Amino acid sequence: MKFNKDGYIIFESGKAIEANQGIVGIAEEPEAKYGYEVYEGYDGAFTYDGSTLFGCGSDDLTDRELVELIDFQIERWTKFKNNIKGNKPPLILKRM
Repeated sequence: MKFNKDGYIIFESGKAIEANQGIVGIAEEPEAKYGYEVYEGYDGAFTYDGSTLFGCGSDDLTDRELVELIDFQIERWTKFKNNIKGNKPPLILKRM
């Protein structure tokens, strides 16, 4: 999985969903399939194949895609934490 320069998350399956500036978050949602929904950070909606997906965590991404996204986000947060611990500037954040 990767983010491209246009703000799309590209999964190994080839599916591409748009996340404004690569911002992805989760929220507890007791009614969701796994108790959480996945949201894009600007307006809460991903765009996929011309459709807008709100809270796409449980229905619009496959289990494999969800795990791929989770692993990627864990890696990003871990790099950020390690930058702080090492007193290095946070390389994954930039001012727009």
